[in-house]
Amino acid sequence: MLNKIGRLDTEAKKELSSLLEKIFKLLDENKKDKAEKKIYFLAKTPNYFIREFVGAGLLNYSDQRKIMPISRRMLKHKIYGIRATAFFYLYNRYLDDSKKILDLIDECAESIPWEVESIINEMWKQYPDLMKEKMKSWIETGNEKKRALSFHGMENIAQSDPNFIMNFVSKAIDDDTLEVQKKITHILTQVARANPVIVFPYIREWLLDADEKRIKTIWVSMKKLANIVVQRNQKSKSQDFVLLTGQTINDWKNDENEIVATMGIILSRIINIHINKHLFIRYKEKIMKKNFGIKILVIIIAIFLWVQQVLLKTHTQEIPVPVLLNEIPDNLVLTQETSIKIPVIIEARGMDLFILKLANIFFEVDGKNFKYGKNELRVSEQNLVYPERLHLNLKKIKTGKGLSVSLDKLITRKKPIEILYASAKDEEFFLQNKILNPQQKVEIKGPSSIIKNIKRIKTRKISQKMVKDQKLYVSLENPNENTHLLTNQVVFEITSIRIITRTISLIPIKYPENLNISIIPQKVSAMISGPENIVSKLDNKIIIAYLNEFKIKKNNFVQVDFDLPAGVKLIEYTPHKIQIIHNE
Repeated sequence: MLNKIGRLDTEAKKELSSLLEKIFKLLDENKKDKAEKKIYFLAKTPNYFIREFVGAGLLNYSDQRKIMPISRRMLKHKIYGIRATAFFYLYNRYLDDSKKILDLIDECAESIPWEVESIINEMWKQYPDLMKEKMKSWIETGNEKKRALSFHGMENIAQSDPNFIMNFVSKAIDDDTLEVQKKITHILTQVARANPVIVFPYIREWLLDADEKRIKTIWVSMKKLANIVVQRNQKSKSQDFVLLTGQTINDWKNDENEIVATMGIILSRIINIHINKHLFIRYKEKIMKKNFGIKILVIIIAIFLWVQQVLLKTHTQEIPVPVLLNEIPDNLVLTQETSIKIPVIIEARGMDLFILKLANIFFEVDGKNFKYGKNELRVSEQNLVYPERLHLNLKKIKTGKGLSVSLDKLITRKKPIEILYASAKDEEFFLQNKILNPQQKVEIKGPSSIIKNIKRIKTRKISQKMVKDQKLYVSLENPNENTHLLTNQVVFEITSIRIITRTISLIPIKYPENLNISIIPQKVSAMISGPENIVSKLDNKIIIAYLNEFKIKKNNFVQVDFDLPAGVKLIEYTPHKIQIIHNE
């Protein structure tokens, strides 16, 4: 029986090799469908090492023309393990062709991220120049997963080419994505330990005009470096790193730039606090060793005996176990934002309970017959998946009454774009230099309950510096972690145009008809500004003025909201407030 987690021993490898031979025999007999099902059965496992072994093992078949189309279908399969096995097969097949491997990781970066990470790390070691060019294209993409992955494994060139890394980080230092910021923090820490003399001038340059977000990213990195300086473990740092980091922080304290100086002062406090704490601990240890050595030994022995007794004794504990849904229909999606967990009462030795909490334990439920809406969730001891070497007694599954899971329809809809500007000056620039195609729509996929509440897809903030050859390439922001944009970037065409200002009078004010109210006055006048070819065509029938329902319920006088065409800006309007009369 193959383990669902952990490395493969000799017996497991023999068993897998035997199963592969049976698959090869089916292929020899031209029973391709049966062979493919057998491969799927092996690949459908949470064990990384089984997927790796099977993927590489498929190369041992004599006629690779039969394996290749199977691997391509596997690469598009909805089950992660099957996709990952195909990835390992193709990686080993292209082992001598670095460009094909790069194309493979480009194709699979989103669908098989964990396996791609391990290969990226190896590629940095073997083909650093090729990886530099590939990652340059990834950091410019609108795909946030690829932008985060572009930093993975880059520490392999921290010693040989730190300038490349620092220039690379410069392109992404203001990236809004949390995963990218984490990657930047990690790589800055690694390269600074290897080449501090090159890294610190770059960091100071970034601080000079840094906003709050950039300061936070840099602070996390510098705090880690300061803590490394004061660590007692000498193996994790070089003498040059310690001296240069300390000198840099000292210089920053007196820097003419306020942001740099503040950063230096705070980092200096961290180092001083740790040094004083370290001296106190050393003094305390010296006293303890001198007077209490025997007592400490006795305490350690007592603790060891107590721990041994606890681990061998049988205990009963309640443990929350997550539910893993397999084979959910392609047109449905789980609506819960957090995973479903079912409390179970388990009786076992302390050692087994300790290992169980560290292991991968879950209820595996087949969801292929689930429907849209609420579905009853039934679990039993047979659904519980855990390492077989553990000896457990499942006493009770506390499902309560009416345990269910809700599934929503997975839909795709087109939504208009909302353009965001980096600053007021940039907004003014794009009013004067018209965006010709601002009314584009993009497709977004996700649960219907979320999609229907999304009105517009926001762009990343645009600036006039981004315009090249009268075109503007803009990344889009995914509005919800449970949705997926089918395109991550749009292209705007830019042209110069004359800006005018007009006053539109007698615009009717709309308000919710279901509310029993009257308003005074019922019309409003507005001054607007925008491109002449748009503003000149506007009248009081095109411009929409409306009252917010939430504001109406809270106040007797409310302000007016306006719905204006893209590129048109509201200057002012009158009257500024509308009286609400609540009819009885």
